[in-house]
Amino acid sequence: MTPDQKLLNGSQLLLECSLNNNTIEYDNNVYEVNSSMISFKFANQYYNEDKIRMISPTAAQLVVNEATIDDNGMYFCMLNISGLDHHPLVCVSHVLVGFKPQPVSNFKCISLHYRRLHCSWTPPPNPIPTSYHLEDSVHTASSSNYLVRGCGIATENSCEWTPDTTPPYRNTVLKFNLILTGQNQFGVNSEVFVVDHYSIIKPNIPKNVRPLEVSTDQIILVWKPPDYIEYDEDLLEVI
Repeated sequence: MTPDQKLLNGSQLLLECSLNNNTIEYDNNVYEVNSSMISFKFANQYYNEDKIRMISPTAAQLVVNEATIDDNGMYFCMLNISGLDHHPLVCVSHVLVGFKPQPVSNFKCISLHYRRLHCSWTPPPNPIPTSYHLEDSVHTASSSNYLVRGCGIATENSCEWTPDTTPPYRNTVLKFNLILTGQNQFGVNSEVFVVDHYSIIKPNIPKNVRPLEVSTDQIILVWKPPDYIEYDEDLLEVI
C-alpha cells in the first residue's frame, strides 16, 4: 500500500495496493487472487469501480482527482474473494488533506502592568500540521531597512516579551509592527499587525489613594502612579 501521505486540498489522491503473489492462504484455504479482486474501503464505504484502475496482474490504484478535507482518514485495501462472506484485509494507509498556512483570527496583545507584553492568536482549522511564530519588526534609521527581533517566550499560539527575555520587551515604543508567520510543508504565509502600545497596557492599581480635600459638594483624590509607570511621562499623560 502507498505509505501514509499528506496532500494539498484539491490535489490528486493516489493510493496503490499490491499483492505479494497470486495466491493467499485464508482460513486454512488457498485462493488464487489478482488485481481485479482489489477494492478500497473508506469511511465504511467501498469505492466504485470507476475510481479503481488495475496497473498490473497483482496491483491496483485508487484515484480521486481532487481530494478535499472530506477525504481525510484511513483507507483499507481489501480483497473480494468469491465464496467468502467478508473481505480479507491486505493493507492500510492514512491520508491527510489540508491547506497552505491561512490567516489567523483573534490576534490580540496586552501589556500587563507595563512589564509583560503577551500576544496570542487562533489558527484556522487545518489537518496539515502548521507552526506559527511571531516577530517584532524594528525600523532602523533608514526607513527602507528594519531589524526583526524574535519572540522572547514562545508557545504554540502565543508569544511573550518581558524585561528579562532575550530579546527584551521594548516598553518605550508607541507602536509595534508584529509579523506573524505560518509555515507547513505546503508553503508560508506572513501577516503584519500594527499594535498601538499604550492602548493595550493594563496598568497595576494606583498606590496610596487618599482624599486630599472633602467638602459637601466635591472630593479630591490623590494617588501615586502604579509601579513601572512613574518614569514614563507620555504614559502618565495617557493614564
